[in-house]
Amino acid sequence: MEKTLFQLDAEWIEMESLLNKDGGILSEDDEKRFDEICTALAEKRGSYIYVRDNFEKQIEQGKQWISVFQNKVRQIENRKKQMDSRLMESMKAQELDTQETEFGKIRIQSSQSLSVFDLSKVPKKYKKTIIETVSKNAEIKAALKDKVKVPGATLLTKEFIKIYK
Repeated sequence: MEKTLFQLDAEWIEMESLLNKDGGILSEDDEKRFDEICTALAEKRGSYIYVRDNFEKQIEQGKQWISVFQNKVRQIENRKKQMDSRLMESMKAQELDTQETEFGKIRIQSSQSLSVFDLSKVPKKYKKTIIETVSKNAEIKAALKDKVKVPGATLLTKEFIKIYK
């Protein structure tokens, strides 16, 4: 059975501690085993890169599918709007505001919405002022990098894998 990356790492750590314990000297068999572990680790990491590349391809394909489906949804929504418009025109032409059909009841309804196109002309009594305080993230980050203490903020370090080809 092939060993996992974690098992190989554990063996490497074991060999590393044996190496440290013996003052950097390994027997010929241990030296051979250490080389085999290092080679297996390199191969296993290469396999991980291959699998990650496949994941990235699947992600890209999924994004393309999302785009295709979003376009399809937009097309269907537009067709629905066109049909609603035709229904309304047809009913208005006959001066109907409701109609019963075998599939359901059609009713022309209205609603109101507000459009404020020039806020400067709206009287003060119809306006409200919102004051929002936000942090200056770039300045805080620069200060923290320069070892300046900023109460209420801390610099977080995130580790990640980057593969170069």
